[in-house]
Amino acid sequence: MPRFTVHIDNTETFRFVVEADDYEAAEAEALAAFESDARSDAYIHGHEPTVYDAELLETV
Repeated sequence: MPRFTVHIDNTETFRFVVEADDYEAAEAEALAAFESDARSDAYIHGHEPTVYDAELLETV
């Protein structure tokens, strides 16, 4: 399965490396990981995260 890196900016930038079938799925996977983590606490303060386009790292 291909590996992607996805950057999410929410007052600071976080980098996620995920395995997914395509770019869209990679972005969704990274956002899900972000939302399940304590880093998403900024939602409470009204900050919506910016998800940048996934970048292909490698194909397996």
